[in-house]
Amino acid sequence: MRLMTCAGGLLACVLSYLLFVRTYPGQRAENLVLADLVPDSAGALGAASPVLIGLGAVVVLGIALLRRRPALALTAAGVLALPIGASQLLKLDLLSRPALHVSRAAGHNSFPSGHVTAVVAIVLALLVVLPDRARPAAAVLGALAAALVAGGTVALGWHRLSDTLGATALCGAVYGLLAVRRTAWIALLVPPLVVLAAFEVESAVPRLGPVLATTGCSVALIVLALAWPLCAESRAPANWLVAAR
Repeated sequence: MRLMTCAGGLLACVLSYLLFVRTYPGQRAENLVLADLVPDSAGALGAASPVLIGLGAVVVLGIALLRRRPALALTAAGVLALPIGASQLLKLDLLSRPALHVSRAAGHNSFPSGHVTAVVAIVLALLVVLPDRARPAAAVLGALAAALVAGGTVALGWHRLSDTLGATALCGAVYGLLAVRRTAWIALLVPPLVVLAAFEVESAVPRLGPVLATTGCSVALIVLALAWPLCAESRAPANWLVAAR
């Protein structure tokens, strides 16, 4: 039961790949969205990404060390580094994108998104090292940041909706394995349900505007669901005291 968050992230990641990448309806919908876009290989997001990743890592580890919590620093380092490494391994070496729907937008495998992986990993690592009272606000702000980056990568033509969902879920699986010990049905059920809903929306309305909105909302919801177990921990002592009276 303690691995609910990990299971929710893993299931959502697998569903994202199987539904969007390995089926004709999934590929068709995503290719229709990409067909009207001209991929932008430059841009501020691409140039700033390595700097932001490095800065995020410094901030995360710095907070843990300032709190004199080396164990938290080690856990946060794993939450941050493992998904980033895994996303590159999956995208470049292990996963493929079969040509089920022929289109000028069809191309190489881009699942999962490295940019979104980095941002979500930083957000979840921050939740690990922050004090309990700061976690809810950090979760909301982090979900918004992840949604903006995910939407930006889709708008620029760098990634598909599925890439952003898979990246977010992958981070959740690692975070759930390393950092979460609380039973959390929300973290188990919400991520895969969001993926299913996003698939239905993009299949029904394969247009850039609705897909951008779906991307942002889906990524934000998954991040918030993943953050719930750690955010809820701050309330556990009070609830225990009430129950003990």
